[in-house]
Amino acid sequence: MKEILKKGKKGLIVILIIVSTIIITLGFQSNQSIGGTVPGDPEIRGVATMASTTVGTTSTLIFATTTSNMLNRTIVNDGTTNVYLGIGSEAVSGKGIRLNANGGSYEINNNNLFTGAIYGISSTNVNITTLEK
Repeated sequence: MKEILKKGKKGLIVILIIVSTIIITLGFQSNQSIGGTVPGDPEIRGVATMASTTVGTTSTLIFATTTSNMLNRTIVNDGTTNVYLGIGSEAVSGKGIRLNANGGSYEINNNNLFTGAIYGISSTNVNITTLEK
């Protein structure tokens, strides 16, 4: 190994080829799907669940309180009217976090982690898409 390193760039290329061959031989590929839990790596931990919910003119529960290791909750407004979110309490029309019509979204992740209930309200029935991981 020391002799390969003494050869400079050529030696480094040889080492990279050897390491790549070992990785390929062991069956690791960059496009391989990973499921389940991988401790310490929140980017690949868990499985995402997508759902569709209708938010109406009264406060509607979007996400219930969770005690799981949830890492991400995303809400997307698929409707043509704004949706208002209540974080931890009932939603009130015109107050709270506004999801603009036609794709407005809100994400809860490790930077603003909240595991309590989330509610939504709108001036008409609106379909929203939710993703929870």
